Amino acid sequence: MAGAEVVAMLTHAQRVGREIARVLGERKIHLVVRTVELIGERLTRSVLSETLLMDKEGKTLKTTTGRERTLGGAFFTLLKERVTKEKYKEIYALEEEAKKKARKNKERAARIKRENELIGGLTSQMILKDDDDAKADEADDAGPSNPRFHSPPDRDDDEFNDADYEMDDM
Repeated sequence: MAGAEVVAMLTHAQRVGREIARVLGERKIHLVVRTVELIGERLTRSVLSETLLMDKEGKTLKTTTGRERTLGGAFFTLLKERVTKEKYKEIYALEEEAKKKARKNKERAARIKRENELIGGLTSQMILKDDDDAKADEADDAGPSNPRFHSPPDRDDDEFNDADYEMDDM
């Protein structure tokens, strides 16, 4: 019943877009919905009919490398021929924005990886001490403690009292 409630809340363009995407086997449903919203149901269905007719006749569109397109790919290729360049860019605007964001994230991840490799090279040259020596050195390096905080002594859980370890008033 929850699925029926979701369908009832969709706009007409969303329902039509989902139906067309299902027929095409297109995973990017949002692009088909956006197409219906921007160019209308009639033109979108016209491009769909042309795509299905070409597929039925075995006239699948090929990419520039000669690979056959999916039905969704053929649909968007035909759509590109039918609408203005500006309208096509508008349909793909969100997709392009997501690609830019993904590219920036990928570049950032590569930069961080390079930096970590450089830092990793430096740390591997350092002499690492075992944990006991490191703890002893940390205790020596700690210096005077902050008088505003009390550090809890070794205790049993029965003896613990939160009031004993509160911050001092300023």
